[in-house]
Amino acid sequence: RAWCRTEQASHSLCRGAKHLYIAKEGGTHALELDNVKNSLRVFDGALTCCRLKHKDMVCCDKERLVLPMLSVYANLRRQQKLGEKNKKISILIEEQTAKCFPTHFDFVTENNQGLESIQRRPLFGNLVQKMKEDIDAEALCVMSHSESVWSGSDESSDIRPSVKSTLTNCESMDPDRYFDSERIMHLTI
Repeated sequence: RAWCRTEQASHSLCRGAKHLYIAKEGGTHALELDNVKNSLRVFDGALTCCRLKHKDMVCCDKERLVLPMLSVYANLRRQQKLGEKNKKISILIEEQTAKCFPTHFDFVTENNQGLESIQRRPLFGNLVQKMKEDIDAEALCVMSHSESVWSGSDESSDIRPSVKSTLTNCESMDPDRYFDSERIMHLTI
């Protein structure tokens, strides 16, 4: 199931697979390497919307998963830029990038007469490559995980000066850097 893979992949990309377990007869066991590889291939997983041939739907769940999966992968790239661990997951992703981030998929529908229609739709296209290039080129403007944004426990507290300086110096994330207007409309339908 794609949604289970999404949860496992998100955890693996953000925290590594070290603490992922599977329940088996006799207790829980660490997730094996093959299972980790499979979980990273989210878009190979089964989706109910695809099984039902997108009846009364204009968008597939695969399309809805593009931005979240791109986001957790970008997080992994930034962690590595800061020298943080999780290299094993990065290697697994690099070995199977096309499977983890497919450029397109077939949106299958069925009309009232039972005739199938197949429409090739974009998924990641070249977004992964563009994101990698941007992250590799961006100025170091990411705080380490150990810094806290708030100077006190009260949410209304001022942001610490070092963080305020970091946020001011960073470029804002402009979605047009990754998507053209047609792609944005396509994803938000």
